[in-house]
Amino acid sequence: MARDNAPTTTLHHYRFKSAIATPTGHHLTIDPTVRYPDDIGADAVLLGTGQYSQVMSSRDKYTGDQVAIKIILTTPKRTKIDFQRELKILTKLATLPSSPIARFCKFLDWFPINDGYCIAFEQYEGTLESVLVDETMPSLATHQVKEISRQLIQGVKYLHEHGIAHGDLNPTNVMFVSLAKTRQTYYGLDDEFHHRNILKKTEIRIIDFGSAGPKGTFRVHDVEERGYSAPEILLYLMPTETIDHFAIGCIICEMLTYKPLFPSFGGGRFETLTIMVRILGPFTDLMRTRMDDLARPLNPDVVRFLRNTKRLDKRIEDPDARRLIVKLTKPDKEKRGDLGVLEKNNFIRIFEL
Repeated sequence: MARDNAPTTTLHHYRFKSAIATPTGHHLTIDPTVRYPDDIGADAVLLGTGQYSQVMSSRDKYTGDQVAIKIILTTPKRTKIDFQRELKILTKLATLPSSPIARFCKFLDWFPINDGYCIAFEQYEGTLESVLVDETMPSLATHQVKEISRQLIQGVKYLHEHGIAHGDLNPTNVMFVSLAKTRQTYYGLDDEFHHRNILKKTEIRIIDFGSAGPKGTFRVHDVEERGYSAPEILLYLMPTETIDHFAIGCIICEMLTYKPLFPSFGGGRFETLTIMVRILGPFTDLMRTRMDDLARPLNPDVVRFLRNTKRLDKRIEDPDARRLIVKLTKPDKEKRGDLGVLEKNNFIRIFEL
């Protein structure tokens, strides 16, 4: 139970100091004056479920703010050390200098529970995935896709500049601060005026740092979202921070087409890799050798898809967007380019008058 005389100021500053003072980050001091456990189960609402966690919405009884609480239960696949690794990343992010391109979620607090831990974050209104798949949600205009793409590239570049790779970027881990909508009138190809609801604002936050780690040396778990995983992950090769580049390319393509670049047919890694080869082009010799080791008969739906699908460079009409996505999703991780250079691509570049 939280103490009745608990301070109304936030407690996370104390915990930040504890985490920073511990070089390894594996022995963190826990403040007994926790604020959120009483609320979980009382007014909490389930927001979503991930591979190793659940996210609940609850109210901070001292500030009145609605917060998102990520509940992580320790399992053989998700250990205490994994939680401590994630907490160490979040602590580092929270102490970075403020920047207009820093697009990661705001870490508020953490506390232990039976058989697990909880992390409290600022709450946002909805995921990019919900906007892409739910027809009741506002749609994305082309200029908004450009704005979101620019935020993604600049936000991930900011993480990489500070030595952090995300490791699990996908539309469920990109959230909109607000889902407020506005009405747009546009002139269609049928020479008629049409109306649609679009997002009023496109400010995003990158969430879920459970697979994040130091750039260049991090490891990734068995990634759930295979359609956004770089081929080196599926082939059990050594990943680098450019797996984030690959995921960004997949997300931008999906925002433009409203279809995942690499659809899932319920099969394994070999099916996803086969689809990648068809869409992206040939793999390197080492990648082909590793892929042969995973060979298995293909699902008939996959065979049908492969027969009818187009290569990536034939899918995107906008030439600048096409160049950007093709570069980000190069099968060879060494050829995916530098995000600092890619953010100058005309598709997302801001031109000054």
